Amino acid sequence: MKRYISLLFVMLPWVAFAQDPSGSKPNDLLGQGTFSVNVGLGGGTGSSVGTYGRVAPKAQYFLKNGWSVNVEGRHETNGRQSSYTGIGLTTRYYVLRTNKVTVFGQGGYFYGQSRNRTYTIEATPTGGVLRVEQVNRSGMVNAGVGAQYRLGKRWSIEAQHEINVSRRSADKPTSLTQTTIGVNFLLKEP
Repeated sequence: MKRYISLLFVMLPWVAFAQDPSGSKPNDLLGQGTFSVNVGLGGGTGSSVGTYGRVAPKAQYFLKNGWSVNVEGRHETNGRQSSYTGIGLTTRYYVLRTNKVTVFGQGGYFYGQSRNRTYTIEATPTGGVLRVEQVNRSGMVNAGVGAQYRLGKRWSIEAQHEINVSRRSADKPTSLTQTTIGVNFLLKEP
């Protein structure tokens, strides 16, 4: 896996240079009717112990110049302790749009399933490990900000910082703050 990631980072500048955006408009990637896909990898911290890892594929369609709707999948994990798998609908508005850099705000809603695992070691002559797993289905509200850097006519790198708030029980809301870095690829131009 490390070899593939290293190869991606070595080849990305050449691919970007081969697709030089000179002469193209700043809003080519953000224009009405544009359709793109993204795969994001990231991590963060939350209201439980430890840090989280995340994989987040996304499909993005622009309704108007600078305004998109997104369908996004998510799989987040906190080691063997907990995980979340879900899907959501978000919307983005790009407030700053230049030839190379864009800045956006995002809001949305996700629904998914979380698994929390607890391990207990018994201190008896028989000993052993007891594993208790709790499964919850819940929704969460999402808000975040981010930026994209354009590499070529069809490629861009994206960084996003967000907070997700879920009400898993009646009295205790949980929140998770995460940062994700991803690669966008334009599938359909307007």
